[in-house]
Amino acid sequence: MTWHKFLLAGLVALLPVACATPPETSPRELRGQIVLQGNAPHVEGVLHDAAGRQWRLEGLTREQLGALQQRDVRVLGTSGAPVAAGTLSLRRFRVERIEVLR
Repeated sequence: MTWHKFLLAGLVALLPVACATPPETSPRELRGQIVLQGNAPHVEGVLHDAAGRQWRLEGLTREQLGALQQRDVRVLGTSGAPVAAGTLSLRRFRVERIEVLR
């Protein structure tokens, strides 16, 4: 086996490890404003924090998202993997508790 084939075999073997979804982190708090993105019936709530990061909120109903649109909130929950592979700007956030700040 030439070194090229050996290198390729090694990279292929590591591919599942590199693409594995990282585990959810410990509970955390986010603050920011909720905006709705998408078109009905596929609307999702996205929290924009002060640092410019975007978090796709999971665990809220459409009615809850509608009531929280354009509101400043404090959200407690756990963060997960990016929404799409290679996407660092939008991450999942599983909501456990939410509080309207204004």
